[in-house]
Amino acid sequence: MHAHLVFVTKYWHKVFSDRHLARLEEIMRAVCADFETELAEFNGGGRPRTSHHRN
Repeated sequence: MHAHLVFVTKYWHKVFSDRHLARLEEIMRAVCADFETELAEFNGGGRPRTSHHRN
């Protein structure tokens, strides 16, 4: 199974700092591990900001 999840902020300008993005990626990796899946891609820079999960 392949799932493509996109998280979008309300505003198009840069909302998260690099520190925020690093923490969000850490959290998403932990959640994926709990569901026995992997975070294939986390792209927090630029538009759109996307993350891809593979199971």
